[in-house]
Amino acid sequence: MRRKIVLALLSFTITLSLSLTQAQIPVMVKDINPGSASSEIWYSPVPAWQGIFFFCADDGVTGRELWKSDGTNSGTEMVKDIHPTAGSSCVNFQYVDSIMYFTATNGLYLDTIYWGQTDSILYINERRTLWVTDGTDNGTIMIKDVIPASNMVSLGGGTFFLAADGLWKTNGTENGTALVKGFTMSQSSEIIVYKNFLFFAGSVAGYNFELWTSNGTGAGTELFKTINIFNNSYGSSPQDFIIAGDLLYFTADNMVYDNTPLPNREVWVTDGTAAGTRIVKDIFPDVGTSSPTLYAVLDDILYFTAHDSIYYPGWNYNRELWKTDGTEDGTIIVKDINYHKPEPLPWGTGGNANAKEVIIMNGDIYLVANDGAAAGYLWKSDGTTTGTVKIISSDTLVSSTPSKLISAGYKFYFKAGTGSYGIELWESDGTGAGTKMVADIYPGSNGGDPQNMAHINGYLYFTIDNGTEGQELWRIESPTGIDEQAIKEESLFSIYPNPNSGRFTISFSSGTSASGSITVTSIFGQVVYNERFSRIVPGSKRHFNVNELLAGVYFVSLETEEGSYVRKIIIL
Repeated sequence: MRRKIVLALLSFTITLSLSLTQAQIPVMVKDINPGSASSEIWYSPVPAWQGIFFFCADDGVTGRELWKSDGTNSGTEMVKDIHPTAGSSCVNFQYVDSIMYFTATNGLYLDTIYWGQTDSILYINERRTLWVTDGTDNGTIMIKDVIPASNMVSLGGGTFFLAADGLWKTNGTENGTALVKGFTMSQSSEIIVYKNFLFFAGSVAGYNFELWTSNGTGAGTELFKTINIFNNSYGSSPQDFIIAGDLLYFTADNMVYDNTPLPNREVWVTDGTAAGTRIVKDIFPDVGTSSPTLYAVLDDILYFTAHDSIYYPGWNYNRELWKTDGTEDGTIIVKDINYHKPEPLPWGTGGNANAKEVIIMNGDIYLVANDGAAAGYLWKSDGTTTGTVKIISSDTLVSSTPSKLISAGYKFYFKAGTGSYGIELWESDGTGAGTKMVADIYPGSNGGDPQNMAHINGYLYFTIDNGTEGQELWRIESPTGIDEQAIKEESLFSIYPNPNSGRFTISFSSGTSASGSITVTSIFGQVVYNERFSRIVPGSKRHFNVNELLAGVYFVSLETEEGSYVRKIIIL
């Protein structure tokens, strides 16, 4: 039996290697709303459930209802007509503890909105409620008249979320969904699990929107720290929670500048204790706020964008790429992409890099920024000043700044346009030559305007208008980036045993002074292991244990400044 499995895997690998040399071609999954009308699809990039994913779409008959898809035309169908008379407009799909949650309206739960203090009815609002689905009509049910105002997270066997009236817990059933502790909550709240505790922004009388924590019980839900001591009615509004290494980062406004109560939103960090909760660095030391946006983590380093100065004219802020290790000295600008020289307010020289859209792909950082030469370009960074460079494509993006960057395999995709083609789907492997338009899906200068990009089950799904069927669901196979014909035959390393059970050794036959990384990737482009190193020692060996991986074909990539080297392994 093992021999048959190995032969099948090898056969599949050969087929895969041949297919990777061919270009991925985008195809329409299904014309859900037949004709030129759009199906108004909306979905969340949540993990697929048993090979399918869920979304909301309008087929032109039932209104926007719950649909599912396995990526094929025949496997794309409506799950349930939740609101028979108007459409349920289902949103907020979240997959937690093997349960798919979402919110929808069924027309039975109404809120009457009155005009001011009078008895005159302004309008009647159909209230959203919490639902679950198993992909069938009968298995799609409402479990509670409550609207999650945050993401949903798992802790201690329960699923937690924030609503307008406090912290809730659910197990996916009506009886198992209950309020843990009541308090006031904003509708843009976030919740995160850190060191077996929930952290979020909460509000009660006297302390508005401060940092709270919970162990999942009412008694264990409490104010963690008051950050804004100047104005309790305003609060510090903690948000953008993200974990890097052993630390939890977030942004908050302590309204403190030079001992004066003025807006001052900066990066904060906690080690899980009130005493260890502090501002990382006052990036904008003048009268103002750096307004950081926390994006991604690479090698326990947090990358974010922030304002750090004012330039003339017009009091416009310069937003650059920054990184932090949690210390003030370790919080530095990665590169001054749009050079500026701070001067006494309001004067200065230079411009606004407007750095944004930061993602991580294959051990590198990618973003969109303006160096003064153009409105917006793609940039690549290894986290150093000299290693932060502009990606110059032969297809110049002259009329549209790249946006909606998303990593999928060994490429990332985005939307951009030129004067000739309009807004279309683009791809990049991190090189200028590999940055190009995927296809002119809406021929001519109009552009298909891709939306709702999500990487699910080895495919990039998106919605786009081809000029005939309207905005519909499309997909393209996400590449692994492994083209064996393009790989140098010589190699710095060997792997044994191969096939293996998930335990293997890498032996380096020669050495190099170049830094680089070792990455283990699935055939679908998912990075399952990554390790960076400063140099390779000749004759050294590294032992790996990844026996938790499913049986199949994987690629082990050694990437250095001197080249890329790849070997296939088979895990039985």
